[in-house]
Amino acid sequence: MRKFINIAVAGVYRRLPLYQVDEDTFEAVFTAFNDVELTTTAATELLDRVPAFDCILTEETQGVPLAYEMTKQAGLKRYIVARKQAKAHMDDVVAMQMEGTDDVPLDVRKLYLSQEDAAFIKGKRILLVDDCVLHGSTMYALGELVEALGGYVTGMATIMVQEEASLFPDLVALVSLPVYTADQVADLPMAPIGQDKTPDPDGEADYE
Repeated sequence: MRKFINIAVAGVYRRLPLYQVDEDTFEAVFTAFNDVELTTTAATELLDRVPAFDCILTEETQGVPLAYEMTKQAGLKRYIVARKQAKAHMDDVVAMQMEGTDDVPLDVRKLYLSQEDAAFIKGKRILLVDDCVLHGSTMYALGELVEALGGYVTGMATIMVQEEASLFPDLVALVSLPVYTADQVADLPMAPIGQDKTPDPDGEADYE
């Protein structure tokens, strides 16, 4: 059995399982993988809310389904995925070392693009996309990457954002999720593992 919360994304209902982060902290977990209905609906809703853009940039791998669907619905021909590792097929790879700030902690790491993708970003209006924003470090890193390559961050979009990720006031999110304490989790319902992501049967949502 696992604790869960009910959410609604533009009329699509789901259950999100809760996972314990530390002794007194629980977070809801969401990924867009395997959920075609929710991803498609969220893409449509986000496109109605975001500013104009020339290309979407996301980081592998969880933001890819949403970035693809938004690009497809927008009628654009390409989106760009920043890799966490250089791939053998990426000729003339461009590596950007990312470091965090006091406000947005980020372990020193590198993001990789092909030379072609890096050149395409220059001078373009780039929309940053991810399926879920927890603390904002991915959005921060992607923004730094765009600026370093001569592009312009026109906006940021996600399906769900954790309430703590308040450092991005311009982030467009469809659902805002709280961080739970152990006492708060004690009052939440439970569902069998394997059934905790099914739509809420009574059609009600705690968060939407």
